[in-house]
Amino acid sequence: MYATVTVTNPNNLGMITMSLAFSLLLLIFAVVIGNLLAAKIRLIPAAFWDIAVGLLFSLLPWFHNFEMVPEVFLFVIISMLMFNEGQHTNVRKLVQNLGATLSMSVWLSLATIVVVGLITHLFLPALSWPLAFVLGAIITPTDSVAVTSITSDLKVPAPVMETLETESLFNDASGLVVFNLCIAAITTGYFSVTHAVANFIYVFGGGILLGGILGWFLIMIRLWMIRQRLNGPQIIIPYKLLIPFIIYVTAELIGVSGILAVVAAGIVHGWQQNLLKLSSSRLQITTNSAWELVTSILNGIVFVLLGISFPEVWHQLQEHSVHNLALLVGLGLVLYVVMLVVRFLWVRLRFVKIPHQRKKNRFTDSALIAVNGVHGTITLAMAFSLPLTLNHRPFSDRTDLIFVSAVVIVLSLLVPTIVLKLTLPAKEEPVTLAELDQAKSETINSAITLVQQQPTTNTTIAVIETLNSQRAEPVRSDPKKVNALMDQTRQIDHDTIQQMLADGEISVQDADTYNQMAAMMYRRQDQSFWQVTKDWWDRLIPFTKIHREHRRRKKAYLNQPASARKTDRKEWITNMRRIEAKPYAVISDFLTNLPDAFNHPEIMAVRSFYDQRHRAWNRTRDEQSAQNQLLTSAFQEEYSYIQNRVQDGGFSKALGTKLFDEIANDQMLYIQQSSAMADAQ
Repeated sequence: MYATVTVTNPNNLGMITMSLAFSLLLLIFAVVIGNLLAAKIRLIPAAFWDIAVGLLFSLLPWFHNFEMVPEVFLFVIISMLMFNEGQHTNVRKLVQNLGATLSMSVWLSLATIVVVGLITHLFLPALSWPLAFVLGAIITPTDSVAVTSITSDLKVPAPVMETLETESLFNDASGLVVFNLCIAAITTGYFSVTHAVANFIYVFGGGILLGGILGWFLIMIRLWMIRQRLNGPQIIIPYKLLIPFIIYVTAELIGVSGILAVVAAGIVHGWQQNLLKLSSSRLQITTNSAWELVTSILNGIVFVLLGISFPEVWHQLQEHSVHNLALLVGLGLVLYVVMLVVRFLWVRLRFVKIPHQRKKNRFTDSALIAVNGVHGTITLAMAFSLPLTLNHRPFSDRTDLIFVSAVVIVLSLLVPTIVLKLTLPAKEEPVTLAELDQAKSETINSAITLVQQQPTTNTTIAVIETLNSQRAEPVRSDPKKVNALMDQTRQIDHDTIQQMLADGEISVQDADTYNQMAAMMYRRQDQSFWQVTKDWWDRLIPFTKIHREHRRRKKAYLNQPASARKTDRKEWITNMRRIEAKPYAVISDFLTNLPDAFNHPEIMAVRSFYDQRHRAWNRTRDEQSAQNQLLTSAFQEEYSYIQNRVQDGGFSKALGTKLFDEIANDQMLYIQQSSAMADAQ
C-alpha cells in the first residue's frame, strides 16, 4: 500500500513539488468554477457541475493519463470528510438507531455483495468467483457526499435522510474489508470462513475501538492546551485538522479500518464539542468556519477527480478490455437495477427498522432509500486499487471491472437526480433571502434612528456608516449626483482654505501643502480608469512635474538629521490636523443641513469620503472608545427590535433566529476589527 520514492536529483524533487502544488491549485480552481455554475444554474446539482469541469480539466496537460492513487485519495480527502461527517453525527440518535445502522451498513452490504457476485459470475463465467465478489465489494458502498449534493434542494423525509447518513458512515468499511479479503484469497489461494469472519470483526470493530480511544486521547491534549491558554486559532485549528490523518495512519499501520477509526474519532469529537458549551466560543466559531471551508473544497475536489478519472478509464478500456463493450455496459446496468431491488426489498420487508417511520409511508420510504443508494468516489478509489498483476501475471480483467464500476457510478448519480426532481417537492426555506434582507433593513433602520437621537458628531456619523454597511445589498447611489455634490464640497474645501489664508490663520506654504494632500485624496476617490492610469503615470514617470516635486521634497526631508526628521514629521502632522479641522467642520455642516441628509445615498457617500479622510488624520483612542460604546448600544437596539417583532408576530421565529445570527456575526466582526485597530495604534 505504501511506496518508497528515491530522489537522486534535488531539482527533480523541486519540479515534482511544483507540479503537485500547481495541480492542487487547478483542482481548487475547478471547484470554484463548479460552484459558480451551480449557483447560477440551480436546476443541476453541484456534483454534476464539478464532474463536468473535471472532464474539461482532463484535457489539460497536467492531467493527461491521470489515474487516481487510492491510498493518497483515502488518506488525504476521504479521512477528512468522514471525520467531519462523524463530528456532525447526533450521538443520541445514532445510539437509538444503532440496530438500523448496522443492518444497513453491515448486513445489507454483505447481502448486496453476495447477490452482485452471483449476477456478475452469471454474466461473465470466465471471471473467477473471488473476482465477482470483489466487484460486489467495490460497487456496494454508498456516498453520503453525493447524496447530500443531489438532495440539497429537495424535501427528503427526515427518517429517510437519517438512515442514509448513518448508513454511509460505516458501509464504506464493510466494502473495503470484503474487498481486501477477496484480493488476499486470490493472491494466496487460501480462504477460510472462520478466518474471514475473525478478520472482519478485527478490522471493523478494531477500527471503531481505536478511533474512539485515540479520538478521546487527542481531545484530552486539546483540552490541556486550552487550560494552559495555548488556545490560539493558529495552534488549535491546525492541530484539529491533523487529527484525521494521525488516526487514519495509525489504524492502517495496525491493520484495522482507517475510515471507521476517523468516523469514530469524529463522533467522539462532536460529542465533546457539545460539552464545551459556550467556553472558548470565539475559538469554536473560528474552528467551525475553518472546517466548513476545508470540507467544502474537498467535497468539490472529490467530484472533480471523478470527472478527471473517466477519460483514463475509457482509454484503458479501449486498450486492455477482454470483454465486449456492450456486455460490460449491460452488466453495469443490470447490477445497478439489482442493487436497487435489493435495497428496496431490504427496507420494505423490514430487515431494517426506519426510525419514526409511519406505516403508510413504508413503500415510499423504501423506494427513496433504494434510489438514494448513490455510489461515488469510494467505489472508484477501490476500483483503481485493483492490482496490476495477480500471481505474477497481468490482471487482464482489471480494466473491465473499473469500467463496470464507472457505469454503476454514472447511473447511480443520474437516476436519483431525475427521479427525485420529478417526485419530491422542492425544499421550502423557512426564510427567503428577500424576507431576510427586508427584515434586516428594518432592524438597521431602528438602530440608526436611535443613533440619530444623539447630537450629530463625527462619532455618530461614523456609527451610522458602520450600521449601513450591515445591509446585504449596499445602498446604491447615482454617480452623477455624487460627482456633482463632490464638486460642491471640493469648492467649499478650497474656499475655506483661501479664507483661512486671507485671515492669516495659515501660511502660503501651509495652504500649498494642504491643497496638495487634498488633491491626492480627491484623485484616489475618483476611481475612473483614466484617473487611475494618470495617477500611476504621475507616480512612475520621472519627467512629470508631480514626480519631480515629490523627489525634491523627499530628498530635502532625508537630508535632515534623524532627530530633526522626527520632530519635523510630528509638527507637520499636528499642523495638518489643525488646518484640516476647519474645512471638515464647514463641509460637515453643509452636508448635515441638506434636506433629509441621512437618508440620501449620495449625501452619505460624500460624507463617508470626508469622514474617512478626517479619521485618517485625527483618529484617537478616545474617539474609538466613544464609537464602540455607541455602536454597542446600536447593536443592542437591533436585538431588542428583533425580539419585539417576534413577540408581536411581525417576524416569524425562524426569521428572528436568522436575524439574531446575522447581527451576532456583524457584532463579532466589528469587535475583531476594533481590536486590531486598537493594537495598531
